[in-house]
Amino acid sequence: MQQKPLVGIKCLAYNHEKTIRQCLDGFVKQKTDFPFIAVVHDDASTDHTADIIREFAEKYPDIIKPIFEEKNLYSTAPKGTITKIVEKVMADCKYVAICEGDDFWTSPDKLQRQISFMEQNPEYTMCCTDAAVLTEHGEEDWRISDNDIDLTLENLIRRGGLYFATAGIVYRQSVKYDYPECCLQCSVGDHPLQIMCGLKGRVRYFSDKMVAYRYAMGNSWSATRKNVDIDKLIGSWKTSITMLEGLDAYSDYQYSEYFKAGEISIILRNASTFPDKAEYILKEMLNLCPDSVKYADGKEKIKLFLIQHHMAFILVWIKKMKS
Repeated sequence: MQQKPLVGIKCLAYNHEKTIRQCLDGFVKQKTDFPFIAVVHDDASTDHTADIIREFAEKYPDIIKPIFEEKNLYSTAPKGTITKIVEKVMADCKYVAICEGDDFWTSPDKLQRQISFMEQNPEYTMCCTDAAVLTEHGEEDWRISDNDIDLTLENLIRRGGLYFATAGIVYRQSVKYDYPECCLQCSVGDHPLQIMCGLKGRVRYFSDKMVAYRYAMGNSWSATRKNVDIDKLIGSWKTSITMLEGLDAYSDYQYSEYFKAGEISIILRNASTFPDKAEYILKEMLNLCPDSVKYADGKEKIKLFLIQHHMAFILVWIKKMKS
């Protein structure tokens, strides 16, 4: 009798023909003492992504479990539809790992190391790894620490979904058994997941680089966001504010200071990305949570001052000086 998979890898793909082979190769090269599957969802790609997934599924049928859509669900179906489809296939898995089709794993013992840690430490709901962050300007270092450490709930809330690479995440599926609706309606999935894991247990960070994350490159998620209408982006960002307010209530307002700080962080992070529209973004988003301003830290207060005094262009200069 075939043993049930302990881990399900959630892999979403759309027009990733240039990267999906490297992504899937990272899955099948994992060396583990437990069974695992990779549920690879192709959202009606218009290139050869689906062909490459089929090739791997035929060669590694015990690992690669493909799902092919005839029409694109991301643009037509309600939020969370794709996630529900994928998670249904891995419903019996104790753990879920994440790696989207434009990212890849660089260490063949990634899963083994993470799952061994989680099995030995039941108080942990998530662990993540450091990542090689690949950008159009080369590799960047987003290292959180030089050592393996626990991540604080404050930072999980305040630092947003880019605190660490999604491709390095493994979490207990039980975290999602009572997932709040505000999380399901959020336009990004990694940030509410990280917070929920922090609320329900401990989160461990491994300082070793075990994955690679493509940021603002080609057809990566972060790159395609830059070409979207600003009002659509604001609408998307507002779902993150609503999510934070919802989780503040979910946690009985025990960590309100963290959640308010998280709100202003999201607003200023996104406003700084579009300095020519920063004042408009700030005005539109602060309508949802005007009291979050008083929770800004020192750097954020400087950003607020620059934007409110029509000097957001200085943010671009500061970014160039850092690079």
